[in-house]
Amino acid sequence: MRIYRFFPTGADMDALQQIRGRGPEAGISVTISELDLIKQIKNVLRLGVGNRFILLDGLGTKYEVEIQQFAKKQINCSLVSFLTEECRTLPQIEIVLALIKSDRFEWCLEKLTELGVDLITPLVTQHCVVKHAEKGKEKLRRWESIVRESAEQCERMTIPRIVTPVSFSEYIYRPRSGGTSTMGTQHLEFICAERKQAEPLLKRLDGEGISTRCTSDIKHISLISLMIGPEGGFSEHELNTAETQGWKPVSLGPRILRAETAAIAALSQVASILDMQ
Repeated sequence: MRIYRFFPTGADMDALQQIRGRGPEAGISVTISELDLIKQIKNVLRLGVGNRFILLDGLGTKYEVEIQQFAKKQINCSLVSFLTEECRTLPQIEIVLALIKSDRFEWCLEKLTELGVDLITPLVTQHCVVKHAEKGKEKLRRWESIVRESAEQCERMTIPRIVTPVSFSEYIYRPRSGGTSTMGTQHLEFICAERKQAEPLLKRLDGEGISTRCTSDIKHISLISLMIGPEGGFSEHELNTAETQGWKPVSLGPRILRAETAAIAALSQVASILDMQ
């Protein structure tokens, strides 16, 4: 039997993380006050007193709770059990994805979440259909809702972080480790260049010591960033600028992929290796 899973938000999430900090104990009270979550539990799923569901604190602990009472603007529950699972800490995976048509971008957010992305950075490039980052800012709350619901559906323990859209130049020139060793960790940066002679991504990863044939300790790598262009790709100026800033051009194969397909293909290649570590 399926048991529903939810990431609460706002004060409910804060309260859950405080319980985690104190050390959760079976039987303690857990209160749900988030109105949207109350509506989903009570009106959509029609759960009642005695029914159980899981709350996740975004830090790797899941809490199975049982509904005790429906009060005014809140649901009173008791904690039945809890389980802390190990989450992958290093390396994290960032997908830097150019803004594409809304429905395809949102579909891609869902799939990237399912595949295990940690950070999504929407990017405004020269060939973007969406020319202004402001349009993306208006949709940030919707995007956050999409990745949260996708994380619940695929039974992730954490929610990927999605940030406000940035322009290519703002992103590429911001202070970062840029593939160099900093405080014992390394940040690897790859830009997918479909019409440029470039090494396959898997070969590049192998050259960095990340390989399906070698599951050695890779804790020295803190972040792997994969930059994906829009339909039409990156401009020559953008590719040259990225290379100047230390980004390594990579290929995903001989075929020209849609932007959302390229993002999924690139993440799949990296995640499949890291999941073996």
